[in-house]
Amino acid sequence: MTKLKYAALGILSVVAFAAGAAQAQTTFGQWQAAPRAQVIAPEAQLESTPRYIVTAERLYANDETGRDWPGSDEVYMVFGNRALNKFGHSTIFGDFDTGETRNIPEGRWCLAPLFEPVHHRNGSLYGWQCETQGIGGPFNFDVQLYESDSAWTPSACLPDDLPSGVECQDDLIGGRTISYSSEELLAAMPNVGDHVSESVRLGGYTFTWRVQRIADAGTPPVIY
Repeated sequence: MTKLKYAALGILSVVAFAAGAAQAQTTFGQWQAAPRAQVIAPEAQLESTPRYIVTAERLYANDETGRDWPGSDEVYMVFGNRALNKFGHSTIFGDFDTGETRNIPEGRWCLAPLFEPVHHRNGSLYGWQCETQGIGGPFNFDVQLYESDSAWTPSACLPDDLPSGVECQDDLIGGRTISYSSEELLAAMPNVGDHVSESVRLGGYTFTWRVQRIADAGTPPVIY
């Protein structure tokens, strides 16, 4: 179960199911009666809709896979949205041992809404950038953690990018689908610039991400 680290605004609950299970659904407060319908121009409607981005913050090894010695884990994340059939993956976090934490540079790995990968000049993957307009609630995203065991790591384990004739041979450590409603997002982040951090267990690891409210018209931070 995730824990909200935003004490001033109460608890934002996230119910997360195991990998392969139905999508998790967060809840906050009660639904209110809808206001009287009004005709709003599309551009005005966009500006008045709270927008958010979700980025990875850190990964902690509670208990690495297998024996703690003599070897270490080599793990990576797969993230995205099944409804949109759009996924990305991180680089491999190598030499990972029990009790270690890997802090992720701010904004390097966008979890929602995914836009495009960012590469080093040599072509190697650096990170994933968010859509500039962010995303409005409600929304959800998937995150899975794998142990790197195959030559196709990590592209063979992307749900929408399997090389022809290749199956994912890496071990799934754990996965979750995280969902947020419009109401809970606005209650936790009433102002532009507000953010919350939450964590979930993925097998023997604890994964922490950050939800940030950006300008209602969009434009999240650029990571390069």
